[in-house]
Amino acid sequence: MERQNGYVRAGYTFFVHAILMVLLAATEIHFVNVNTGTPGGRPEVHGKLLVDGAHRRTDFDDGASELSEVGSTSLVTLDHRTKSWWRAPDRVGTPRTLSNEDIHTKSSKVRDLRVTASDEPADEVFAGMPSHKYVVRATYKLDNDVYGSPAMSDHGYTLFVWTTDKVDSALAYIPATRWPTGIAAVDAQLAPKLAAVPGFPLKTVLIASRAFAGGMPQTLMNTTTITEIRTVDAPADAFAVPAGYKQTDPPVIVGPAPLKIPE
Repeated sequence: MERQNGYVRAGYTFFVHAILMVLLAATEIHFVNVNTGTPGGRPEVHGKLLVDGAHRRTDFDDGASELSEVGSTSLVTLDHRTKSWWRAPDRVGTPRTLSNEDIHTKSSKVRDLRVTASDEPADEVFAGMPSHKYVVRATYKLDNDVYGSPAMSDHGYTLFVWTTDKVDSALAYIPATRWPTGIAAVDAQLAPKLAAVPGFPLKTVLIASRAFAGGMPQTLMNTTTITEIRTVDAPADAFAVPAGYKQTDPPVIVGPAPLKIPE
């Protein structure tokens, strides 16, 4: 019995050590983001996210990195080409085709809002993991006041999410809940549907559209796909600003010209 208990103790010790190794190790997530329809946006971005406890570091293929902490509202951006860094609010870009920011809307009234959510069978595999597919949709109209003139626009929002329960959802590069429309009345109904999507998103596809009466529709499509997830040892200085980097002001981003509303 004692010999058997010894095996039990040895097995338990090995099990605990294995758990500690997993908990102490960092997670590296590789992703590809493809974007069409956003003015000034890069059409394709490759990057990797390193997560170690509350620390996060995202490295992009354009020579920039972002450092953040879980729960923080700010980002530290590193520009490795100029050896500079700056701090700015943590924002996931709200699609302009949804927010109407580019037409300087003074006030908007939401009409005919309908938000639905569903799950669909899926046998697709991403990063070597099977997935389950969820779909969140919203349609609505906006009565806008643009430069003192009324303008009505029709909007559509569809988010496809393929998730897995094999990875902690807190490690997500961009959680599904980070895709709001920027319109409070719409997001109030959209947010619970997005929050109800379970699991870690292996792929997300957002399709957003806007059309003014008498005008051509505008469409945005943003796709993020996880290509690899692995356990790594995080370098000791991974989440710090490198020595010799100079702090600067955030760059000024010039947006597109105001949209011309059809007469």
